[in-house]
Amino acid sequence: MTFLDLLALPVLSDPQLSPDGLTVAYVQDAPDWSQNKRIGHLWRIGIDGQHPEQLTRGERGESSPRWSPDGRTLAFLAKRGDEDDTQVQLLPMAGGEARALSAHVTAVSAIQWAPDGSRIYFLADEAKTIEERARGRKKDDVFQYDEQFKQRQLWSIAVATGNETRLTTGDWSVTSYRVAPDGARLVFERAPTPLLGDAEHGEVWTMKADGSGETALTSNGVAEEDAAVSPDGTTVLFRAAASATFESYFQSAVFTVPVGGGAARPVAPKFPYEVQAASWADRQTVLLVANMGVHSEIFSIDLRHPDEPRQITDGEHALDGWSYGASSGRHVFVLQEAARPGEIWTLSTGRPTRVTDVFGDLTKQFKIARQERVSWKAQDGQVVEGLLFYPVDYQTGRKYPAVVQTHGGPASSDQFARVRIGE
Repeated sequence: MTFLDLLALPVLSDPQLSPDGLTVAYVQDAPDWSQNKRIGHLWRIGIDGQHPEQLTRGERGESSPRWSPDGRTLAFLAKRGDEDDTQVQLLPMAGGEARALSAHVTAVSAIQWAPDGSRIYFLADEAKTIEERARGRKKDDVFQYDEQFKQRQLWSIAVATGNETRLTTGDWSVTSYRVAPDGARLVFERAPTPLLGDAEHGEVWTMKADGSGETALTSNGVAEEDAAVSPDGTTVLFRAAASATFESYFQSAVFTVPVGGGAARPVAPKFPYEVQAASWADRQTVLLVANMGVHSEIFSIDLRHPDEPRQITDGEHALDGWSYGASSGRHVFVLQEAARPGEIWTLSTGRPTRVTDVFGDLTKQFKIARQERVSWKAQDGQVVEGLLFYPVDYQTGRKYPAVVQTHGGPASSDQFARVRIGE
């Protein structure tokens, strides 16, 4: 496998289960050498692996597929026609062409449906000034990123009419958000600016679906992620790289805080692994993806017995793009293995099931290096873990030069088959 062969491999990402749990929509991208970038398109496939179908073929690509609550429509983001910015598009699953829903003055991102299907929420930067737009037309648009940024706000748009409603206003940014299961409120992370360094100065907030009643739920000086309201509407879950007392520079853990305000507490104080993603299964159960060193796995934690986490998956693999469909009780994720660097899998009960077969012939086309977990003790007794990649055509008993690549910290790790194409 050459460097160009590696770049030519497709990448599957952002798998989304249909509400009935029977179909997966996802993004599959590949390099477009004429445009000098990777272009992604939307696909769908049955969870039985049958009938993969490419849904979009736009010249500039598409992203962020999101099913409507009734499963009849797929919303996604794309630039179409003369559009300068990414907008919300709607594609009927029964057949037909996609149509643009939004015509926002800036690029739209982070779309989510309201549970009743009447609205779609999104994030968008503040509009450019008249002077900035004039400079842009002249290509005189050089700017200092950390000084001339635009704040990012939360909006909603009516599916029936296309009418937009601004939900947040202020000299701060909404960095991420989630709609509550009953649609009555939203929970979001709010920071002084959208800049990466300001995330630790942000906090978790909640408000009603119409934008009223903004209330801060945390005040801790660490960055929060994955905030989500519990199915019964009483509790908010979030992740933070902090200790139980919110000291920073710890591995990411899961916390909960009452939706009406109060003290935030860790879900499982004794859980030893970095939490990479988390969500509610039901009002008493939290699901999460844990970094266990050279592999990542799905866990379930019963809030009544937080010191007894249940490991659901186990293997020589890395998990990405994980989500859980509460309506179907099914997980979906991208699973990376040595010979299959990123197929889509699902899981309901028992063992995970592979859905896509994009890399089925990879070992017939290329020789894939053998991977093996190794570990050793440091001078202070700490066990250090790593991955050993054998040379292609390795011969037992023959000596080979070794190249050691260390991974920084304190978060994340190299894992089985984790291929980051394009980075």
